[in-house]
Amino acid sequence: MDCITRAAGHEKEIPLYKIREAIAYLDEHKSRTELNALLVRGSGVASVEDMLLLEAKRSPLNIELFLKKLKNGLLVKSTGSGGGK
Repeated sequence: MDCITRAAGHEKEIPLYKIREAIAYLDEHKSRTELNALLVRGSGVASVEDMLLLEAKRSPLNIELFLKKLKNGLLVKSTGSGGGK
């Protein structure tokens, strides 16, 4: 996501709240639940609660690693059932 890279500027790490702001700015119609799901996946934590704690601590996250984790969850492989033969 280009907006995250731009929010980081020349920094390799930025706090999670800045990533939230960047995504929310890019897609103002994205719900808080959807934002939280993206942030959980990108930060690699187990739950929304863990992500919110990480965000509250303002701990910096590596942008490259965040984006890699975020992209890993974007494509869902189809099961193959229900297709035509």
